[in-house]
Amino acid sequence: MPIVDSTKDRTSRHAHKPNGSVGEALCPYCGQSISRREFQEIKARIEGEERARIAKVERTLKDQFTREKIHAETQAKAAIEKAKRDVSKAAEAQIRALRASQDERISQRLSAQRETLTKQMAEAVNVEKVKAFEEKTNLTGQLAEMQRRLERKTAHELGEPAEVDLFKALEAAFPDDRVSRVPKGRRGPDVIVEIFQHEAVVGSIVIDSKNHVRWSNRFTEKLRADQITDRADFAILSSSVFPSGERQLAFRDGVIIAHPQRVVALVQLLRRQIVENHALKLDADERDSKAARLFAYIVSPEAGDQFERLHNATDALIEIEVREVDSHRLVWKKRGELLRDVQRAHENLTLAIDAVISGAVVELGGPI
Repeated sequence: MPIVDSTKDRTSRHAHKPNGSVGEALCPYCGQSISRREFQEIKARIEGEERARIAKVERTLKDQFTREKIHAETQAKAAIEKAKRDVSKAAEAQIRALRASQDERISQRLSAQRETLTKQMAEAVNVEKVKAFEEKTNLTGQLAEMQRRLERKTAHELGEPAEVDLFKALEAAFPDDRVSRVPKGRRGPDVIVEIFQHEAVVGSIVIDSKNHVRWSNRFTEKLRADQITDRADFAILSSSVFPSGERQLAFRDGVIIAHPQRVVALVQLLRRQIVENHALKLDADERDSKAARLFAYIVSPEAGDQFERLHNATDALIEIEVREVDSHRLVWKKRGELLRDVQRAHENLTLAIDAVISGAVVELGGPI
């Protein structure tokens, strides 16, 4: 309430001055004339009440500010904690996703390793079968040579044992395929290998077995005609004699000429290309192009070196088998080394063949 000084408004409001006293003032509450001392006391009381009211308003505002500050801090802490929980959940979800992805990659790698080991075991078994076949072929060849000197037999009679041995070796090496002999008296190759994939025939290889002392071009001409008639993918002539200047492996008239010891391994390589061509659904031109590159590599010095190393390792294994009774420990050690040599040579050869088939540059590894 405003304080009115009577000295400023004395004339307008109270022209009459009781008793004519000077220094009087008006009461700010009722407007009556009061003494200066009373006026100062009322004024002081009003100012004290005003200060108290202002202080109360200040305390109220301060308390309100404090409450709002505490509320804001509480909300901020809650938001921070929520953000931390959200980040933690996101991190945990990411970790779970990474672990799942890692488990999947590990599972795939383990599956690939199991498949590789299965193939290696199958190849090792086939190597043992090839070893037994080659050993038997060597002994059969030596016996046949001795028999030639003692008896005069026809070419067909001389070739019959080698053909039977070849058929048995192929039948043992490829149990999932159909290996059959062409009946005597019927025109055609000696042995037909039909390649199966998912219970369906996807290709075939025709094979002739010759046991002659001299080479004749009629061997490949006749087998090439049989291949065309049977619509076979490849033709192999198993022979201990070769054209002049050739040995172990050669290529004539579209026919691969191979030493009997090379036939099973060669069929393995050709079988892989037939299955791959079927999987890729290649046309005739593409298959012929791949076959041409494969033939070029098979008769190359690089492939010949790999076959020779494979043959030497196998021969060494046979020699060790003969001496096994004398020293078991030495045999076990050398057998392991030579088996690894055979495996590495086979892997080098397989990688090189795959590179030829896919059109990549052939780079063989170092010494085994």
